[in-house]
Amino acid sequence: MAVNCALILQYGLNIVGFDEARQRRTRAAANVERFCAAYGVGPGACSAVYQDLQTTLVPDARINTLNFFFFCVIELAFLLQERIRDGGVLPLR
Repeated sequence: MAVNCALILQYGLNIVGFDEARQRRTRAAANVERFCAAYGVGPGACSAVYQDLQTTLVPDARINTLNFFFFCVIELAFLLQERIRDGGVLPLR
């Protein structure tokens, strides 16, 4: 499945409650901000990682479904925020 940045942005926002009609009514920059707020990274980074995970030479590391990929990204963002709150990691921004 070929996945580009725009598809990752649209799919990711759908998962966190921004349907396609709502995404069309707002500026592209606002959609990117919403994506970054939900996942902790931008859609370009997610797109690159997803493509790498589809083509890796390690068969057990391949992820071929966007649902599972976004579940993992949400979990990682949550764990990072938890560590920041506990004082274990400084935020990058």
